[in-house]
Amino acid sequence: MELDQSVDQRWIVINERDPRVLRTRETPLFNPSLMRYEYLDAAAMQINKAYFYDHKSRSAQELWTSCDRFTRLSCRAFADFIPALLKISGLSLEEFLQRDFSREDSELLERLAIAEHIRWCGFLFSLGFESMSREDFEHRMELYLADVQESARGVNILIRDVVAKKHLCLVPWEQLDALSREISHLANTPRDFKQIDREQICMIQRILQQDSLLRAYYSRITEA
Repeated sequence: MELDQSVDQRWIVINERDPRVLRTRETPLFNPSLMRYEYLDAAAMQINKAYFYDHKSRSAQELWTSCDRFTRLSCRAFADFIPALLKISGLSLEEFLQRDFSREDSELLERLAIAEHIRWCGFLFSLGFESMSREDFEHRMELYLADVQESARGVNILIRDVVAKKHLCLVPWEQLDALSREISHLANTPRDFKQIDREQICMIQRILQQDSLLRAYYSRITEA
């Protein structure tokens, strides 16, 4: 393995058993065992499957194969965020899995939901999305109400424009309540955007509770 000559090699040690592993005299710089994309994709597949309440008969692999590129990127980004989420919680993986967010720790759940909303906004911004203007929203609302077929596809068609890369919820956490009330009224469909972020946290907890391989994977990388 060739090293960049600008690197002070007095501080670098090459592991003779695995030349891909670079480390300083004290701490590993890079270890390929931490880049296990099959586990990251496995977590992303389970996240994607959790969104399909009415497709329980289909496997995570089947649903993953049929979903679009945007959905895959979104699920992978969420799966990749799990170690940071645990760090923000201040809990070990085992402690996180034992918490009952439905009965206790409402403050912790709220803090993690805010972190998830910020993460989600960052993900969309990284793809070139921007917040939907009032004018664009009103135009999409007219189309939504005028087309029964479009309306039947759900509120997402109203709040998200993948082609123009605009999303109504790309706003600070504090503005989500007002958006929820407006969308619930206009679309005649109850919608709580803050609650969606809270449910995302609970969904991750359930996935890790049910999958021992993913628990082992995230336990290893959070302790690395």
